[in-house]
Amino acid sequence: MAKFNDLYEFIDRAVKNRKYPSNTALGLKAALKLFENEANDDEKNSLDKFKQNLDQIYHSVSIKNKDVTAGSLATYKSRVNKVLREFEQYGIDPTKMNNWSVKTIVRQKRKEVSKTEKKSVEEKEESGIQFDLTKNFVFDFKGGIKLIIPQNQKTSDAVADGELKIVRQALTKFAEEFMQDSKTNTETEISD
Repeated sequence: MAKFNDLYEFIDRAVKNRKYPSNTALGLKAALKLFENEANDDEKNSLDKFKQNLDQIYHSVSIKNKDVTAGSLATYKSRVNKVLREFEQYGIDPTKMNNWSVKTIVRQKRKEVSKTEKKSVEEKEESGIQFDLTKNFVFDFKGGIKLIIPQNQKTSDAVADGELKIVRQALTKFAEEFMQDSKTNTETEISD
C-alpha cells in the first residue's frame, strides 16, 4: 500500500531521472508539506485514504493558512493533484518512469532596455505618467476603466497564479455599477 512519504521519494526519483527540474520539485514538495501537516495518521499511511479526503484536507489547509491567498492555495492543491496523478502513472513501476516523456519549457530572456527607452520612461515619470504600456498588464473593463499593473517577476507570478481574480471581479462589478449609474443619471437629465 502506498504511503504519503512515497510521494516525496517519487519526486526525488523524478528529479534524478530528469523528469522534474529541481525548482519544480521544490514547489511540489512545498505543496505536499502544507497538506501533510493537515493530514491525519490514516491519511499519511494510505494514499487512497488521502485522495479520498483531499477536499476536507484542503479545507483544513485553507482555514489554517489565512495569510495565503486563495489563488496560491488553489495552486498548491493543483500541485498535490499533479503529484498524485503522476505518481499513479509513473511512480509505482520504474519501467513506466523510463518511458515518461516530459515537455521541456524554454523561457525567453527579457530584452534589454536601450538608453533611449529608459530616457522615454523617465520623461513619462517626470510628467506624472508612471507606467509604460508596453511593459504592463492591462485589464479593460466597461466604461473605459483599466487596471494597469507594472510587469515584473512578482506581478507576473501573481497573474499566472490567478491571485488578481478577486480584484478583477470587484473592478468588473464596479465598472458595471458605474456604467449603470451613468446611464441612469443621463436618462434623468434628459427627462428634466
